[in-house]
Parts: sequence; C-alpha cells; structure tokens
Amino acid sequence: MSIRRIGVLLKKELRYGFKSYFFIFAIVAPL
Repeated sequence: MSIRRIGVLLKKELRYGFKSYFFIFAIVAPL
C-alpha cells in the first residue's frame, strides 16, 4: 500500500478508533 493511502486511513482511524487501526497493522505487519 502507498503511504498516501495509509495516511487517509489513519485520518479515518481518528474518528472510528483503534479497531480499524489494528486492522491496518495486520495488513502492514506482513509487509
């Protein structure tokens, strides 16, 4: 994934919380 896309997702995490943040980490961790 691109850094820009991650940045957009991080902005959403600020609203939804850490549940989606953990989901992103699960995707980035293997990379």
